[in-house]
Amino acid sequence: MRLLDSAWLGWMYTTGTFRLLELVQPRTVRFRFFGDTDWSREVLETVALRVPVFSEPRGVHRRFGWSRHFRIEGDPQPEQATAR
Repeated sequence: MRLLDSAWLGWMYTTGTFRLLELVQPRTVRFRFFGDTDWSREVLETVALRVPVFSEPRGVHRRFGWSRHFRIEGDPQPEQATAR
C-alpha cells in the first residue's frame, strides 16, 4: 500500500463547487468544479510519461515527477469580475 500518484485542482482566488459526478466505465470519472468547467479523470492502463509544467491543464498541480498513473483533463475559464 503506497501512494503512486496524486494531483490537486485549484487556482488563486478561485472558488468552486464540486458537482455532477459521473462514472464513465471503465476508468473515467467526470465532474464539474471551478472555472465553470467539466473535468475528467482517467486512470491509465500503463504508466505514462509526463513532462512537468507542460503536461497538465491550467489549475491542475502535481509534485515534480516524470510519470503519471492518471490523466486529468479540463479547460477552466478565467474568473469574470462582476460589476457592482
